[in-house]
Amino acid sequence: MMRILRHAAVAGSVAVMLLLNAIPAPAVSTVAGGLTITDKSGKRCTLSFPDPKWPKIVYTAGHCYQGNLEVTSGGRHVGKYRPDIYDSVLDIIAIHLYQGVSSTEMVCGAARCLRLLEPIPAVVGDYVCKYGSTSKKSCGEITEV
Repeated sequence: MMRILRHAAVAGSVAVMLLLNAIPAPAVSTVAGGLTITDKSGKRCTLSFPDPKWPKIVYTAGHCYQGNLEVTSGGRHVGKYRPDIYDSVLDIIAIHLYQGVSSTEMVCGAARCLRLLEPIPAVVGDYVCKYGSTSKKSCGEITEV
């Protein structure tokens, strides 16, 4: 009986170690729009915004997904790409955040963070800027809606 208990304890310890190693422990506890993310190949992209209904889902540009599912930020695992939530026309893909990683409605640029507001309709003539970890800041006038 003691031998069976010893084998069960060893098997249980091995199972726990495998589970702990299979799920990366994130150091980044909160992610926000504007954060630089990378995949296993080292491709850099910018996290865009959280899903307003599902806080464990955030979005980035669809072209960022190159077949590597793992998403990191600052060298730490934050989530996985969700190719099932992808739109090539809108160029958007979802990322499912790991347990222990949350999203915020903040969007951060080079100098400051802003809280996302209700959508503001675009108007021809408005001046807008975007920020990207690769493309940096670019601005321009809206020419059509």
